[in-house]
Amino acid sequence: MAASTISVFKNWWILAGSNVTVPTYIGTGNISVIGDNEVDVLGGVTTIGSDTDVDIGAINNINMIATSTITMTASTVNRTLSATSVAQPIIQYGENNTGSGASGSVVINLPIAYTSASSYVAFATMEDSDPAEMSVVRNSSSQIRIYWQQGGGGSHVLAWNTMGY
Repeated sequence: MAASTISVFKNWWILAGSNVTVPTYIGTGNISVIGDNEVDVLGGVTTIGSDTDVDIGAINNINMIATSTITMTASTVNRTLSATSVAQPIIQYGENNTGSGASGSVVINLPIAYTSASSYVAFATMEDSDPAEMSVVRNSSSQIRIYWQQGGGGSHVLAWNTMGY
């Protein structure tokens, strides 16, 4: 099959009632969508896929905008720090206001379990005017226990944070 090129110097629109299909097999060729200002790929469900890598690049910024949720399904998400690729952790957090008294503990059930109890770290702080000594123990991949002592009396707000894989 001979190569085809569509060149547009201003605006180009493809309007279809239901589907626009690009051939599923394009030999060793490329599909390039390039715009000087803005390139929009719009649809009820828009999929960009490949059997190998998909690269999305920009000289300045890549903006991902959603009115609801952006979901990334990947085993690892990396960012570059000082020219080194660094895996980014999954972060979960919350507050608990069931603790009370000068010392005690509360169990927190994490929203989503990590891969193991040793695959994440946990932190907590008491959001009170009276400081307390705090510690956190990872009970399992899905549960932590927050301990405090030498805190003020009454009820406490405990803010917690976990990060890991």
